[in-house]
Amino acid sequence: MDAISELAELAMVLKIEQQEDFALHEAFLKRRSIQDRKLAGLTWFPLKIVETGFGLGSYPFIVVERPVDRHKHYFQSAAPVSLFSAQTATEDESIQGTIGYVDESRMKISFYMDELPDWVDDGKLGVNLMFDSKTYDEMFRALNVLINLEGGRQKASRDIILGYKKPEYGN
Repeated sequence: MDAISELAELAMVLKIEQQEDFALHEAFLKRRSIQDRKLAGLTWFPLKIVETGFGLGSYPFIVVERPVDRHKHYFQSAAPVSLFSAQTATEDESIQGTIGYVDESRMKISFYMDELPDWVDDGKLGVNLMFDSKTYDEMFRALNVLINLEGGRQKASRDIILGYKKPEYGN
C-alpha cells in the first residue's frame, strides 16, 4: 500500500461515516417527539413569524421568534434547516432553508424558491436543524488535495507523515 491508496481508503471510510452520521440524524428527527428534539437543541417550536420578505435574488425569507421556554440550541448562521408545519401529526409539510442569522430568540431563514407555500400562514410552525455536510465536504477536499499532490515538499511531507518515506536531514 502507498500513500495514495491509504488516503483513498480513508476517503471511502469517511464516506461511510458521513452516511451513518446522516442516517442517525434523520432517524433522530423522525423518531423523536418535538419536545425531545427541543430539549436536544435541534428544534424550535412553536414559532411566531415576525417578518417576511424577499432578499437577495428575490428569494423569500422569514424571521421567526421562539417562545419564552428557551432551551439551549445548536442553530448557527449558514446552517441548513427545515421549516415544518405541525398541523398534521406527521409533519409532512416542510421546506428547506438556510439560516441567515440566529440569536437566543430569533432566526432569519432564507429559502431558495419563488414563494413560500400557503401552509406557512396557517400556524403551528417549527424549525429543525438539518444534517450539515460542510465539515465532511472540507475533509473530502483536504483528502483530495493530498491524494493529487504531484511533487515537491508537500508530497514528500505527506509520504513522511504517513510512514512511506524516511525523513532526510541535510548536513
